Amino acid sequence: MPTAADHYRDLPERYPSPRQYFVGQSRYTAELPDNILIFCRRDGSHALQAPIAHHRHVLLLVLEGNGSVIINGERFDLRPGHLLLLLPHQMHLMLFEQPRINWLYVTFEAPENPCWEPMANQPLPFPENASPYLQDLIQCDIREYGADAFTGMRAALNILQILNAVLADVRRNDAAPRRATADPTLADRVNRYLYRHLDQPLDIHLLAEKFGYSPTHLRRLYQTFMGLPIGSYLRSMRHANAQLLLRRTSLPLAEIARRCGYGSGYAFAAAFRAREGIPPGEFRRRHRLPAS
Repeated sequence: MPTAADHYRDLPERYPSPRQYFVGQSRYTAELPDNILIFCRRDGSHALQAPIAHHRHVLLLVLEGNGSVIINGERFDLRPGHLLLLLPHQMHLMLFEQPRINWLYVTFEAPENPCWEPMANQPLPFPENASPYLQDLIQCDIREYGADAFTGMRAALNILQILNAVLADVRRNDAAPRRATADPTLADRVNRYLYRHLDQPLDIHLLAEKFGYSPTHLRRLYQTFMGLPIGSYLRSMRHANAQLLLRRTSLPLAEIARRCGYGSGYAFAAAFRAREGIPPGEFRRRHRLPAS
């Protein structure tokens, strides 16, 4: 029977004595996932009727039932076996194709980590070598009210192992599709146009002319697919973009208002306070990302 020494006979060639004994591989400084919450969605007939953005990471695994996620105006189709990572403060809306589903959500708080960005916003196959970590994560039994510190640490380490396995697959497999999305629907094309022109005045008449429909017909087609009015989605995208700029930049509030399509700084402040309960300056003080 092979021994450990047999398995690692090539190590001296792979890892010879270093020239410098105190200079090694640096790591990216990152905190462990925290405030972890795991849940399953089983009923696809009660999806959210409005897009949302929040400060948490969402690691989504599709176990049963087809659907799609619209992220910042772009649709990504999901099938069983797909995994999707959503980053904080991304505007997203989930749509389900049938009432019976089984989607596993692993949500957590963590500082935004550029190491994870290559695998975000694209449906990816769940790697087989991540299955033991997923099984152990589920065994942690993380629910609404948390558990002891050891269980939280165990859950956080399993999440990191799953993300590492997925990222290794992405790097290893250059042929992995960036998306699993069908040809864009009218609503997809409208959403993309809205997202790319958030700094401009947009109304239903301009959009109707752009896409070749009457205003009434465009409203009806869009709402049939999205389940909400165009104006609601546009306001949500503008708000999410404003949150992102407040957290990631030092731009003056007036410039953020302009980039997000608000008519004035006053209109921006009023709309932001109506959604968040605090003015934009206070939101920036509370949620500003540290300088890298």
